[in-house]
Amino acid sequence: MDRKISVILIVVTVAAILLQAAYAFIYYENIVGSIYGGYRFPLLKHFESYTEIEAYVKAKKSLEKTFYTLRGGAFFESFTSLKASTPEYSVTNVQIEGVDEADIVKTNGEYIYAISRDSVVVVKAYPPEEAMVIARIKLNGSPQGLFIAPGKLVVISSTDRLIEKHINNSVGEVYSIVWVEPVTEIIIYDLGCENDIKVSSIFKVDGFYISSRMIEDYVYIFTSQQVCKFEDEVSIPGCEIDGVYSWIDPRDVYYVEDDMGPYSYTNILAVDIVDGGYSVKSLLVGYAGAVYVSRDNIYLSIPKWSEDSSSSTIYRIAMDGLEIRAEASVDIPGVVLNQFSMDEYNGYFRVATSTQSLIRIPILASRSNPPGSGLSTNVYVARVEDMAIVGRLEGLAPGENIHSARFIGDRCYLVTFKKVDPLFVIDLSIPDKPSVLGYLKIPGYSDYLHPYGEGYLIGIGKETVEAEEGDFAWYQGVKISLFDVRNTSNPVESGKYVIGDRGTDTPVLRDHKALLVDYRNNLIVFPVLEAKIDPGIYQGGVPPPYAYGEPVWQGAYILRISNAGIDYVGKVTHIDTAIELSGKRGEELWRYSEFFVKRALYIDNILYTISDRRIKMNSLNDLSEVATLDI
Repeated sequence: MDRKISVILIVVTVAAILLQAAYAFIYYENIVGSIYGGYRFPLLKHFESYTEIEAYVKAKKSLEKTFYTLRGGAFFESFTSLKASTPEYSVTNVQIEGVDEADIVKTNGEYIYAISRDSVVVVKAYPPEEAMVIARIKLNGSPQGLFIAPGKLVVISSTDRLIEKHINNSVGEVYSIVWVEPVTEIIIYDLGCENDIKVSSIFKVDGFYISSRMIEDYVYIFTSQQVCKFEDEVSIPGCEIDGVYSWIDPRDVYYVEDDMGPYSYTNILAVDIVDGGYSVKSLLVGYAGAVYVSRDNIYLSIPKWSEDSSSSTIYRIAMDGLEIRAEASVDIPGVVLNQFSMDEYNGYFRVATSTQSLIRIPILASRSNPPGSGLSTNVYVARVEDMAIVGRLEGLAPGENIHSARFIGDRCYLVTFKKVDPLFVIDLSIPDKPSVLGYLKIPGYSDYLHPYGEGYLIGIGKETVEAEEGDFAWYQGVKISLFDVRNTSNPVESGKYVIGDRGTDTPVLRDHKALLVDYRNNLIVFPVLEAKIDPGIYQGGVPPPYAYGEPVWQGAYILRISNAGIDYVGKVTHIDTAIELSGKRGEELWRYSEFFVKRALYIDNILYTISDRRIKMNSLNDLSEVATLDI
């Protein structure tokens, strides 16, 4: 018996070695000849069967290594307004004109569609004197965002699927294990007259929601799904169309041989919202840390970590309507911050990364950046066609975090930070020779950069105070900067406005869609939770730079932008005296209130501010209140 077991073990071991050798040979054959400047270009392939997917995953897991996965144009292109038979109105602040992004509030100039808690509220919004709720759509899951198109409403929600598995234990007893798998649901509604809203079709794709885009009549949904389920059972990605579930065709599942095991799928669902057609692809390459979409291509950035380095693989997925093709990829040093760190322009793909290791000094909550973390910032330029790198600019701002990036035409603007804010102006007009034209160092930093006019940038971030006892700075209130970059070798901060003290926050720091820009009136509008420090509680009346303020106000700030700088216009809140007298105080009142203003938009000359419970309408001439609608 022992001899039989030994023979079996030898056979299994030899088979495993041969299998690993086969994969190594395939890997070598596919990678050889694909080297450019020290970077390899992984070749995407597809599977032929579900059995092949399972074999691939199990073989890779047997070779598992320790590593870490990170989870978790022209000026005026970003925010235009539309004119038709309806009044002029604002649209969502997006990165690329013509590539819409899902948001929690949309308008078509007559109606407002707003996500409110677990529902979508449809409001007849214009004229404001006749504003009323005409429909409320209750959703099953947690709503993530919505799109609107003529006659269509698209709602994206996160939901789940309960899976039950029966297990036999060692003594023959049967027990059940139930676990939850994340699912992303897309419901398309037909919009008739007034409250005539009907479900047109329902799509569900496996995985938790990452991002989405809409180009003309096509919506693209991106989700992430774990490779293995209970007891290392291999997951096969699937989708459900109008109640019928099926696995994705294995020939539509792409993968690449590399030295890391596949820990998650990135799924892409394309839907024609007019006729209900769809297609779905999956990449067995890991979690997409950032997604950038041009009019013709999807770029997925997959971060990879080791103990002493970080890198990213960027995959280019060509799309034309429902046709989706994985065409090219490239490995680059560093990790991509967000979608604004990527761009496509005149046949070239440009990307900014931050290179760092996982060996860091622990971050104190009050510090903006830990010292000694080995950071640097890089910019790479690649040909779109084959993603071959043609230009690089490496080692910018050693030891500093990258906080924001923006590509505009043949320029790249980068903000890094450690003690002061360097705004870099980078020339990309010669793709193979990117170069720094100039930079500006000022206190504070910008987490979001927005183009404004010819030669200006708006930066939204935090004011800072340099620490006396270390090589770092303490962040303070929310800072809005106006950068004059007309002289590229000498950019200047031509204006700034600081709101509140340390503890003040705005969602724009994390979500650009929370910013409204009204170019007609030279206004910017954005939600703010304002915190203030009471100097009286500190000795000598001087609070230390690390002191946090208490929340004192929440609503929308309205500022005016001009060549002379930034001026305060006013602010609008939904949290009125009656609510304040309800007995709620502090965080409970301000941060978690259902009257927390989340978005702002305009229709004609009326400013609409939206919270979960209320829509306020104010004149853009003097901010006088025109109407209030509780939703």
